[in-house]
Amino acid sequence: MEGNIDIYCELGFIDQFCNSCPPSKNGIPDKHYKSWQKYLDLLCGQSDVVLMDITTKEYSNYCDDSIRGQIFDILLKSHFDGNGNLICLPEEQKNMEIKIKDDEGKEYFNQHEHAIFLMNGDKSMCTTMEEDYGLLFISPETMYERAEFLFTPQRNIINETTNNWEFVRNYRLPYNSILLIDNFILSKDYKDIEKNFISLFNALLPDKLNKNCAHISILTEIPKKQDEKWANEKKTKIEELIKSVRNYSIEVTIKYTKNENHDRNLITNYHLFDCGYGFVLSDLERRKGTKLTAFPITHPSTLLIIQQLKEKFRIE
Repeated sequence: MEGNIDIYCELGFIDQFCNSCPPSKNGIPDKHYKSWQKYLDLLCGQSDVVLMDITTKEYSNYCDDSIRGQIFDILLKSHFDGNGNLICLPEEQKNMEIKIKDDEGKEYFNQHEHAIFLMNGDKSMCTTMEEDYGLLFISPETMYERAEFLFTPQRNIINETTNNWEFVRNYRLPYNSILLIDNFILSKDYKDIEKNFISLFNALLPDKLNKNCAHISILTEIPKKQDEKWANEKKTKIEELIKSVRNYSIEVTIKYTKNENHDRNLITNYHLFDCGYGFVLSDLERRKGTKLTAFPITHPSTLLIIQQLKEKFRIE
């Protein structure tokens, strides 16, 4: 469904999750309780959940009177009300493993650009998958450390004291895709582009992307009084600049378009960023000050907005 988050989930994650609800002490919830509740809301809300290793009949057997069984039942019934879909595809886990083994993991995971994988493995396994493919793999061991930037919108003040875009590193969930929409990039002085883009992409792009490549698309406008030949020369320099940020493969596509709303957005696999003055800031703009707001895809309507922007500009 449009606007629904795709979640691929192993039964073992759900099982451990149900048994790990943080207890209260003296009536005060554990510090992780809110995060645990947000994961439950994610599973039960606007999401399409694919259970990768269990049949529908096997799943129904877990819905009993135990606390775990009641949570299984809540998850099942929540999707009866049109919030999303709960689908059991017991062969999907094996299919994924076969694709990885046959070196087709890149093609498989690039079809799931905004998907969240809830796995039954340990932190090491999830880290390896993230470093290989640039997507989010969460285990019961790692779900709380991911919670803040997966569920909570953030806002940062940018001014002359800000160390360029270094602070964006805080939002670095695994990424393999970045879409930057800004009419005015080519209008900027190249020295400002260079300074900003090296800092921005160095902060956002993962250190490792072992079995995939990063896909970076930029939508911008050719300035008035300039022609396509002029724009292409500047475009080539920007493409080479971005590719120099990492040793792994980066595919850069810069398209000339017209964004009538003058919105300046940056979209990754799991975030929608908005910055008042855009993502190439001059020294004067920094002195004036602006704000960067980061909306995770779990925030209401964020994924729908991302899908609408991509549809508007025909980005697959």
